[in-house]
Amino acid sequence: MQSKPAPESAPLQNLSREASHIGCMDHGRRKVVEAIKAQKKPAKGKPSVAMVLLSHIDALYRLERQWTELDDDERYTQRLEITLPRLAKLKTWLDEKQPKVAPDTLTRKAINYLINQWDHLIGYCEHGQLRISNVLVENAIRPFALGRKSWLFSDSPEGAHASACMFSLIESAKANGVEPFAYMKWVIGNITAADTEEALDALLPWNMK
Repeated sequence: MQSKPAPESAPLQNLSREASHIGCMDHGRRKVVEAIKAQKKPAKGKPSVAMVLLSHIDALYRLERQWTELDDDERYTQRLEITLPRLAKLKTWLDEKQPKVAPDTLTRKAINYLINQWDHLIGYCEHGQLRISNVLVENAIRPFALGRKSWLFSDSPEGAHASACMFSLIESAKANGVEPFAYMKWVIGNITAADTEEALDALLPWNMK
């Protein structure tokens, strides 16, 4: 599904045909929570920098929960209108707080991580189909991550690339409600006739009838 074009003022682009590197806000949030746990209890009525940062991040998650039932285009529009301005303010806040927080603290490390990974962490706003958390992807690849200890080697970089492509197709088939074995049979039976990029795209899991 094509997302609606972003207005000229939007700093993000729609997804291209090429793969995009999307970060996971869960990782940044986890570092902030660790910083809070390591801190002494702040004075009454005075939240720490890490606590304020966590409230900003949690607000982003609340918005996503509110938009769970929206379709991709509607979610994309909401992110353009509501999420991106919030993210811009959060980035300004992070830039202001970074030099004021001691470098050897977990709070500073959390802030550094968020700033360094910023472009990837806000990548979910590029398309309504993307999510603020990639926990579903991590769950999908966990069997392969565990299997590496048994498989040990892919023998060559080309083999590793081929395995990654195969795993991506299988998990994409599952995500689209397609039985993987039936999908692979369908691809093998039709790929020899796919002599254009459009024909190859037609063999992706979500296009299987």
